[in-house]
Amino acid sequence: NASSTTQLLAVGNGTSAARSTAFAVDKSGDVYVAGALAHSSDSRLKTSVSTIGGALESVMKMRGVTFYWDKGMAANASASQELQYGFIAQEIEKIFPSLVSTGANGYKSVNYIGIIPVMAQAVKEQQQEIESLRKENEELKSALESLIKRVEALEKK
Repeated sequence: NASSTTQLLAVGNGTSAARSTAFAVDKSGDVYVAGALAHSSDSRLKTSVSTIGGALESVMKMRGVTFYWDKGMAANASASQELQYGFIAQEIEKIFPSLVSTGANGYKSVNYIGIIPVMAQAVKEQQQEIESLRKENEELKSALESLIKRVEALEKK
């Protein structure tokens, strides 16, 4: 949570006697939200809805990385020096161009929230593969048991 000495912007809620910070941005650029971060998602607000195809294949191309911000870059001058987890925007752009934007300064940003539905669909695709393999495995086990019984019967003759 951003301390009052590092906050650049703070929006509170409650009364002056019992105020809490509901939203804060600190000097390193970290954003803190007390409560849920919600995006509009009502079906009435959408057109041309389709299921994400090939999500698992796309996710397999994504490379999760750990990194530290380069303090030598002016854009990162006040960035946190804690270990970070994320993606490289240029790599994500090759897979999901619509999830990457380029700022006026030329630096790229990733819409991490937009990656969530892709991940959810990839899990579903992977689960379908698991179920298919599970069924195939059961069929092979059954066929093997049948063959073993036949061999045992032949050996008894």
